[in-house]
Amino acid sequence: MVLRLCRLPRPARFPRSLLSAALALPLAAIAGAPGDAIRGLEANTWLTRTVTLAELGFTAPVVMNHSDSRHEFYLPVPRNVPLADASIAFDSHYIKTEEGRTSLLLSVDGRPAFARRFENGEGEAARALAVERRARESGFVRLGVNWSSNTAQRLCEIDRPLGNALTIQPSTRLSYRYDGAVLPTLEDAWVSLPANTTILFAANRLDRAAFDAAWRIGVALENGGKRATMRAFPAPGDIIDTRELSVPAGLRQVPAFAVLDASAQHRIGSEAELGALLVLGAPAVAADLAVVDTALQARLKTALDALAAQLQGDADAARAFAAWRASRAPLAGASLSARQIQLTMLGGRPVIAVAPDAGTQAAGILNGLWRRTLDSRKVEVRAAMQPDHGEHSATPLSSLGNADSSFDVIAHGDWTANFPLSAAAIDGRAPSELVVDVAAAPGASGSPPVVSVFWNDVLLAARQIEANGHRNRLVAQVPGYALNVRNVLRVSFQRQPVSVDCNETPQGYPVSVLPSSHLRSGATRPDGSFASLLPLMAGRPQLIVPEGYLLDAGARLAQVVRLAAASGLSPYGAELVLIGKDQAARPTRPFLAMDVRLQGIEPKVRVPAQGHLQINGREMQWLDVAGVAGLGAAEVIGGSGHDGILWQAMGAPAGSPGQPFVFNRGNVMVVGADGPRAWLDSAQPDSNPAEKPGLLERLRRMAASHLLILGFGSCLAALLLFAYLASRARRAKP
Repeated sequence: MVLRLCRLPRPARFPRSLLSAALALPLAAIAGAPGDAIRGLEANTWLTRTVTLAELGFTAPVVMNHSDSRHEFYLPVPRNVPLADASIAFDSHYIKTEEGRTSLLLSVDGRPAFARRFENGEGEAARALAVERRARESGFVRLGVNWSSNTAQRLCEIDRPLGNALTIQPSTRLSYRYDGAVLPTLEDAWVSLPANTTILFAANRLDRAAFDAAWRIGVALENGGKRATMRAFPAPGDIIDTRELSVPAGLRQVPAFAVLDASAQHRIGSEAELGALLVLGAPAVAADLAVVDTALQARLKTALDALAAQLQGDADAARAFAAWRASRAPLAGASLSARQIQLTMLGGRPVIAVAPDAGTQAAGILNGLWRRTLDSRKVEVRAAMQPDHGEHSATPLSSLGNADSSFDVIAHGDWTANFPLSAAAIDGRAPSELVVDVAAAPGASGSPPVVSVFWNDVLLAARQIEANGHRNRLVAQVPGYALNVRNVLRVSFQRQPVSVDCNETPQGYPVSVLPSSHLRSGATRPDGSFASLLPLMAGRPQLIVPEGYLLDAGARLAQVVRLAAASGLSPYGAELVLIGKDQAARPTRPFLAMDVRLQGIEPKVRVPAQGHLQINGREMQWLDVAGVAGLGAAEVIGGSGHDGILWQAMGAPAGSPGQPFVFNRGNVMVVGADGPRAWLDSAQPDSNPAEKPGLLERLRRMAASHLLILGFGSCLAALLLFAYLASRARRAKP
């Protein structure tokens, strides 16, 4: 049997391009249409936030090592907005060396959430705590920590530090999601801003109005405990980070989106790619606040128009994009009116849009007394200044903090208020006199309670008070060296706990800081130190910068904001002064001058060249070093009869500190990226400039001293006359 192999005819070969197209059609259908992908992005307005203890100021671990230690942390969240997927990561470490029961109780919003007992040894005490999904009118999630060690200690003994300790790490954090599109008011949007807040503006080159608005908003953020990040809207040719981008499958066939899905870094090649970044909500174009001038509006419109042109071939995608543009990028179509502040959307996140001529008003109303009036999404602010009650104006302590004025005290309790200096220093008048009215209920002990008053941990006054429920008044002078940009006023109560024969549990008795407590301000005089200038900077100072800063706003604005916040410069009372390249500044008010020459003034600190720093003393040169980088130097200096601060950077833009600090030590300070590096005091600062007497007071004291001398002389003359007469009388006797 013979088998014959036959060659079958070769099938016809299809062109490769046609084959690819045939395969691409079903794949595109499976991947999804561009219109559906755009509608999905429009519907996604959920934001993820994380708040750590470090961002709230707890940069060092919190150690709890007493027999009964309690601590509450207030973690900020958006007000009146439900939270989703919220949880607290409690990072901690424990050590137990003493006998007895030791336990940890964690609570969320006052409700117990976790409890654990510990055996001897050490280890991790980390725990994830669920947070209830509901809106919070207070704007906080409360994390309560109770560390209890039941040792063989009698109830009447003094509570001492133990070998049992719980260390809470600054990395403890609250994570949650919320719908950014449902924020009801501007106030809610401001309160919900993240710890690192981004301010968007049109480009690295800005005009005066936009630059002025951006630095004022940045300083208002810094005064409110946020960190301002400046961001210029990118342009074709800029390199951006695309690692966090996720391009939906339905948009990968659009050229502007396809190129963004390729690598970790991308060089922007067209305006359409900028439009695609806006649709995706990319970090490179995202913002929390925006200075919306005509330049930024034009940039947004150009980018979105270019992307729309790429979608014209798909009618469904074009309609979906038009709907997205109307709801998610309204800033590209309508300008803000004069002095307007508006809550709107940019991409998938809410943004507070500020008109370029509303920078002063925005700084005054967003982080001040009047913020609670922002109960709508759009306002026109014509004025927003701190109230001025004239000479020796009084500020109630109740307006400086939100702490409860009444509480129970067993052995020790504190009332605290945190506030910026600008809240108590107006028009150059410094806080001068503190009046604290307190009351205490009777307790079991006959020892009078002791009340101590601290300003930034400086003891101002202390006394024993009568525990009869009536008012007791403490009056203290506020020294200039105690002032800071951010101030903490603390009223401390101490009682003597009583336990009869050590068989009773000591009980707490109420104390109060009364509403009549207030802070008075008075005129101040500079004494050559940074601290003495802080009140003047909180009034109506000048910010003097080179005109060249407008050409490099992306880098220079961050430097201006950091230094203005460090010097206590008022974001709503200051005047911006621009100086030309070959001009010398002539200040007319207290000032902060940056990288400019002052007319007729030779500073102690000189920067002859990049990386070269010189500091001149009275008779010799104190410092001459070359080759340094990333530093800047500030100096208290007098110019045209007005005192201020002169800042000189060693490089451009060098010396932009990343960590918050304040000019409050000495009169010369060298600053790096991590804050102050060195400082010196070559002046003779007055211990209390607020107490310097005026002309009438000096005349009164002079008259009093003259009367005292006259009275003493009269008494002496009378004594001499009496002695003379007595001597004559004795001689006249037979």
